[in-house]
This record gives sequence, structure tokens and C-alpha cells, in this order.
Amino acid sequence: GSNRGDGNADSVPDSQQAHVTSFPALSGHWWTVVSDADLAFKNVQPAGFRELASPPAEFAFPVGFVTLTLSNLVPGGTTTLTHILHQSPVLTTVFAFGPMPGQPQPHWHKLESESTGNEIRVSFTDGGVGDQDASQNGSITTTYGFAFPKPTIPDLTLRTDNIEWVNHIQLTQNGSDWMLTTNRVPSVTTVLQWPIQSGNWFLQTTDSLSTRSTWQNIVREPTALDGWNVITNRSASPQRFFRLRQF
Repeated sequence: GSNRGDGNADSVPDSQQAHVTSFPALSGHWWTVVSDADLAFKNVQPAGFRELASPPAEFAFPVGFVTLTLSNLVPGGTTTLTHILHQSPVLTTVFAFGPMPGQPQPHWHKLESESTGNEIRVSFTDGGVGDQDASQNGSITTTYGFAFPKPTIPDLTLRTDNIEWVNHIQLTQNGSDWMLTTNRVPSVTTVLQWPIQSGNWFLQTTDSLSTRSTWQNIVREPTALDGWNVITNRSASPQRFFRLRQF
């Protein structure tokens, strides 16, 4: 990036400093991690969802995860890692994956952190929370990632639906002749609802979930009914899909 190999901008290339490492996460965002000057990183690897158990569902992890080992600590010692997330969203929550003291089964657990701008500081203790080997051996091995809470998405539910057959009339011209065509087609009336208190959301629809399909806004204002936003949609399409999007 703009720092040209000096992720922490201290005028020394990261490659010449054992206590500084920069790497591209699987998302493509660059991380820089800085420890105390007398420590050393090794085995730094970005990690993705496939390598790990499903993270907490209520959080999003837009830059993925990292697995690393930090050595040269005093056994049982504590150090603070400073993370610089280059050109990434602002993230303030940190989750580690692994065992904890007294809980040998690997699991996700939150780490304490402090943040300023795009810098996030996380403290680790050899043999403590976040250290996967759970022993005071002068080395910390850890896997963790940065997250933000997912917004609460209101439930979109089907209130009623009804199918009826109607006459579809089409008038076409062939030279000087006119042709009137009538077809019996199914007309689907769908009534959908979502909670009024959920805020600024609007309804979209499409007739296919293909990657080439487009979602169209239903521009009609919903009707307030018994604490719900209610919209009636009529379509001759054999199938329709609906979703909510936030303003």
C-alpha cells in the first residue's frame, strides 16, 4: 500500500522487524500487527470461515481472521498487540477461537480491546485467555478476528396469499389485420407484513434468484395495521421472491 512495506509507518520496513508483521487477509484488506520490540512473530497465517467453526451468528467478520504465534515472552507475561487495519471498515469487537483456562474445548470467546481510529489494541497473557496452548511457556499461539454487530433485520412474514384465474387480453397487429388473444392466467395476490417499529425498511421483489436477476422496489407505501406494515402485491408471475432493504 502507500506505506510500501512499512505497515506501522515507523520508517523501518516490516521485513526487518521481527515484532512487526503485515499481511493481506483473505478479504484482501491489509493488516499490520505490532508487538513489543523484544518479541517476535512467526507462523502468521490469514484464516477464513472454512478453517474455523462457525463464528457468532449475530456478528459480521468482514476482514476474516488471523492465526499467529508470538514468542520470546517471559513465561506468564502479558503483551499488547496493536493492529492497524488498512482501508477496512471500523471494527471494535474482537473474538478469539480456542480453549480457555478451565474450558479445554475450543470455542469462540470475546477479547477485551481498545480502539482509536483504525488501530485496535488487544492484550494477551501467556497461558491466559486467547492463548491456545493454555500454558505459561513464553509463547502465545492464537486465532482471532475483528467484527461488528449485525443490524437487526425485521421478520418479513406472509400474511395471506391467494391465486385466481383471470383473462389476459392482448391486441396485436399483423399488417392490416388485428388479432385479439385471450388467455387464462393465474393471478397471485400476496399480502406481506413486517413490524412497524423496525425502522426504515422497504420491500423489494424479483421473479428469479439468478445472479442476473434484478430486485425492484415496491414503491407503494405500506398500510399500518395492528402494529404491522402491510403491503399487497399482485403478480401474474408463477413465482415471486421478496426481501427487505434498509434506507
